[in-house]
Amino acid sequence: MKKLLLMAVLLLSTNATFAQKTGEDEQLKKMNDAALKLLGEEKYEQAVEAYTNYTAKLKSIKGESDTTYIEGLVFLGKAYFRAKRINKAVETAQKVVDLYGKHVSTNDKRYAWYLDNLSLYLASNNKSKEALACSKKALEIYENLYVHDRDMASILIHAAENSFFAEEKEAAIKYQLRALAIMKDLQGIHSEQYIEEAKYLVGYYSGNGQEDKAKSLNEEVEKLEKEKKEGYGDLPKLVKFETPEDCKKHTEDMLKCCRFYINHLFTAHDIDDAAKYIIAWTETSDQVTIPIGKVELELISSEKSRPYIYSYFAGYTLYALENNEIKTEEDLYETAVVVMLNHYISNKKLTGEVKVLEKYLSLYNKDKQKMFDLIRKNFPKGDTKDKKKKK
Repeated sequence: MKKLLLMAVLLLSTNATFAQKTGEDEQLKKMNDAALKLLGEEKYEQAVEAYTNYTAKLKSIKGESDTTYIEGLVFLGKAYFRAKRINKAVETAQKVVDLYGKHVSTNDKRYAWYLDNLSLYLASNNKSKEALACSKKALEIYENLYVHDRDMASILIHAAENSFFAEEKEAAIKYQLRALAIMKDLQGIHSEQYIEEAKYLVGYYSGNGQEDKAKSLNEEVEKLEKEKKEGYGDLPKLVKFETPEDCKKHTEDMLKCCRFYINHLFTAHDIDDAAKYIIAWTETSDQVTIPIGKVELELISSEKSRPYIYSYFAGYTLYALENNEIKTEEDLYETAVVVMLNHYISNKKLTGEVKVLEKYLSLYNKDKQKMFDLIRKNFPKGDTKDKKKKK
């Protein structure tokens, strides 16, 4: 009997502890959400106070070695920075680096990110040499990981800027060239970021007395800007998709084509290439099943409206892959139709009005909810849902 009583007491104790932990987690989540909301609303001083309280609570519950606490400090530092309290931002970012290095790692990606973040705050505090030292440490870590991604490019960009202001101008040029090489592979030479960073390289060349290179690169940048306005997209070459496995190998290329298509006018130089890629990929892939119903079939049937079905394919595929199809199909369908409608608004003068799409917009102008209700009503169900699309 005593043994059973003891077990009952232990069970009650465990349940009480669990309830306390669940309650604390819920409180922490609310505090974090509130702080993040203030940051998003640009209420930076209030965000500082909110993150100060949040991180203090985190520390008291989880301790300073907990990665959630360290990540909370990252956002506290960001709030300080946005509030123009640069010294406090530097102090907080340094604390992040110290704690993560002490309790977690000094040679992984996240440690490199935290060093890079510290370098930004130091540079903003006119401490170029200290900022450059952090950039070099971050870069050394990333180089040892043999990863060439957007984060690597970002670290190189910051290293270049810090080098330039630390009067290491040759190094600035070297770092910027490496960053641009990565961005060329990942985003293309007509991407906005590539062009903007190329302009910085023009300044680095000029600041280093290499005026011929500065002039030549500036002319190239002007050419790229002109081509970008005309709709050049550095899109992947269309390959023959024979199996779903072929499609999986080119998922990132598909996403790039989807983003390009829905963000450009139909007069863009590479819009047809993007459409062809979207059609070919979706016809063979088993990663995404796109619903086709009466509305979609109506769009396909007319040459004037057909370009918008590719907007729908692009929107559906993009959000399905980015969310790993976590959302319900109805949610994805609604999102894809809204993407299509936004693309239609941008291109309507080129194609003329499309009756079925105008019906949605007319409802939106009267009652937004009625438009969304109609979209849900038009969601293809039963036998109307078909993955195969007509060209």
